[in-house]
Amino acid sequence: MLDKLKALFIVQEEEKSNDDKPKTDAVDFTKKGVLESKVYSESEGKASNRIMTQLLTILNENNQEGFDYLEYKNAIKSLESMEMDEKTRYRSAFATAKTLGVTVPKLLQSIGFYQRVLNNERIKFIKTLKENNKTNIDSREESEILKKIASKKKQIKQLTKEISDLEKKLYGSLNGHTSGDFEATTNKLIQEMREDIKKINKYL
Repeated sequence: MLDKLKALFIVQEEEKSNDDKPKTDAVDFTKKGVLESKVYSESEGKASNRIMTQLLTILNENNQEGFDYLEYKNAIKSLESMEMDEKTRYRSAFATAKTLGVTVPKLLQSIGFYQRVLNNERIKFIKTLKENNKTNIDSREESEILKKIASKKKQIKQLTKEISDLEKKLYGSLNGHTSGDFEATTNKLIQEMREDIKKINKYL
């Protein structure tokens, strides 16, 4: 199932640089019943295939019994080779799902479940970053860095890179990834789920 999830969510292309990738707004977890999450670092990150694989592994481990969002998305994917428009693919896949007792509310509810799983991983990742970094700096140095960041954020946009460097020093990294990378990757997954919510509400 994990290989199928990778095919569903990972675009097989080289990762773009921060300058090339489109800007995406942070996910509002207060919508659709998903818990709100506070992003610890405001540094801009980029989606990572390594983090994506980690998150998809967790989604796979939390795959709910029966036919739900993940199976539905896989069914849609399997229809891409056929000459169908998007609306027909969504409806055809749902026709199969209905025979298994799936309803639109249940489908949307399962998306919310997986979004909460991702949000919990986001929280755990940030917590681990903070705990790991406490061994690298003392409280006084942490306080000084926080003051520098607060000061830099009041300056013009040309100082963005310097702010990012300071935040990386403060928050550290885990397995070579910053909280910004994890945030960007998680948002990429959840944003795709949100797009599916829109399409399900539109087509079904």
